[in-house]
Amino acid sequence: MSLSQHDAIINTASITAYAGAPTLIDYSASKGAIVSFTRSLSQNKDMLEKGIPYA
Repeated sequence: MSLSQHDAIINTASITAYAGAPTLIDYSASKGAIVSFTRSLSQNKDMLEKGIPYA
């Protein structure tokens, strides 16, 4: 895959990723996984070398 200088990776999650919700356990867990994945990916050496921004 070829990237241009305008490419970025953007992941979104809801507040339940941080606060949780007793009736939305599976939803909260999946949103928390997105947050954790994005944080880990933003520290990945290969991605940092390519200069890909994350949000």
